[in-house]
Amino acid sequence: MCDDTQIQALLDEIRSPDAAPLLRRKALSRLLLCIQRSPKLRRSRHPDYGHALSLTMERVCRAIDEFSPRSTSVSTDLMNWVNGYLEGRIRDLRNPDTKIKDLHRPERGEREIKREFGNVVLLDQSIGEDGNQTPLGDLTPDPRQDMTLLESWIQALQQVQKQRIGLEIHRYLAADPDAILQGCHPNKFLECHCQALIQRLHLSEPSETRRAIAQEFGIPEQTLYSHWRDKCLPLLQIVALRFDPQVIEFLQSDEAQCLGDCHPPAQEFCNCLDVAKRLLLSQPPESMRAIARDLQIKESTVAKHWQSDCLPKLKKHRL
Repeated sequence: MCDDTQIQALLDEIRSPDAAPLLRRKALSRLLLCIQRSPKLRRSRHPDYGHALSLTMERVCRAIDEFSPRSTSVSTDLMNWVNGYLEGRIRDLRNPDTKIKDLHRPERGEREIKREFGNVVLLDQSIGEDGNQTPLGDLTPDPRQDMTLLESWIQALQQVQKQRIGLEIHRYLAADPDAILQGCHPNKFLECHCQALIQRLHLSEPSETRRAIAQEFGIPEQTLYSHWRDKCLPLLQIVALRFDPQVIEFLQSDEAQCLGDCHPPAQEFCNCLDVAKRLLLSQPPESMRAIARDLQIKESTVAKHWQSDCLPKLKKHRL
C-alpha cells in the first residue's frame, strides 16, 4: 500500500507543468497501481465489477486535477474520492434498468486522456483490431497469482503494443522507404545489401541459407556472414529502436541528458545522447558512416561506442 508521502509525490509529478510526458504517464500509472492495491478500495463480487472499476479508473485519469485532499491524510482522501465514484457504478450494477457495459464508453474521454498523459492504462480498453476485440477488463487473472488485476492489464496492453510495433517494423523492412538497408552492402557486392539478406533470411517462406545466398551473389560465405553480423544486425537494432515509443520519448525528455556524459575518452562530441538522436530521431535516418565522417573519427570507433556503451543504456527504456 502506498503511504501519504508516496501518493503526494505522484500527484505533484502528475500535476507539474514542467514534467515531461513520459514522467507524467509513469506517475499516473503508478498512482493507478496504488489505488488498485489499496485495501481501502471498494470491492464487489458482482460479475461485472471489472467494468465498474474500469469506469472509475478512467475517471481518475480524466479528473485527477479535480481531486483535492480535505484532511491531513492524502491517501485516505484519495481512496474516499475514488470509492465515491466507484460506489455509484456498483449501484448501477444492481439496477436492472442500467447496463454497466453500455455506460462504459472508452472513446468518450480517451482522446483527452491520451492528449494529456499519452498511453496510460485504460482498464477495459479494447485491444486487437477489426473484429478481434478483447476488453482488457476481461483479462482478469487467477486470484491465486501474485500479479494484481491492473498489472495484468498493463502487461496485456504492452504485449499488444509490441505486436503492433513488430508489424510496423516488418512493413518497414520489406519496403525500406529510406533506403538505409539497401545502401548497406559489402564493397563490390551491391546486390548483397541488408534488405536482400533480411528478406531471404527472415521474411521469405521458406527462408534461405547463407550458403545458398552467397553462391547466388558470388560472394564468399564468410564475407556475407561478417557483413550480416557487423553491419546488418546493428542496423536492425537501430530500426527497432526507431519504432519503440518509450525509447523515443526518453530521448526527447530531460532524463536523457545523462547520456551526454557517456563518450569515448577525449571525444565528448561523440556522446551517446547526440549519437542516439542522430540515429533514432533524424529524418531521414543518418548512417553510422555519415556520423563518423561528420565527427571526423573512424566509423569503427562510433560503432564500438554505440554497441558497448550507448545501446545498453537505451535498452533499459524499451517497451
